[in-house]
Amino acid sequence: MKNKLTFFFSILLLFLMNCGYQPIYSSKVQSFSIGQINIDGDKDLVNYFETQLKRFQNIDEESYDLDIKLVSTKTTISKDKKGNPSIYGLTISADIIYKQIGKNEKFKTFNQNTTYNNEDNKFDLKRYETNLEKQLINKIIEDFIFFTQSMK
Repeated sequence: MKNKLTFFFSILLLFLMNCGYQPIYSSKVQSFSIGQINIDGDKDLVNYFETQLKRFQNIDEESYDLDIKLVSTKTTISKDKKGNPSIYGLTISADIIYKQIGKNEKFKTFNQNTTYNNEDNKFDLKRYETNLEKQLINKIIEDFIFFTQSMK
């Protein structure tokens, strides 16, 4: 019984090691590279967005130069009986212009939005909003990667 179990696990391990798994976001797997990046928008959003894109920077003749405009909008979705906001909406949009030498410019807008409840503690609310902004930017970057790979 022990021999059969050992044999089964060794076969299973052999299959799992040779399944061809490659990480999606590894820069070695990407079929594109980014040259110059010009980003306009809120300072904190720009810094976070730029650090996430740096891993794809490799200036060559096939690289894309990017002009990016980041816009973050906070709106009141719902109010309570006293007129105080109870639910907020957060939308982040990234307008990206792809430039490549000898080719036409391409324009794409990526949007992500979410809603969240108001909190009494404004410090915690601001930290939560900052965390939500980072999550939305990560989703935008994910969409950006898939779109850019599909342009090739």
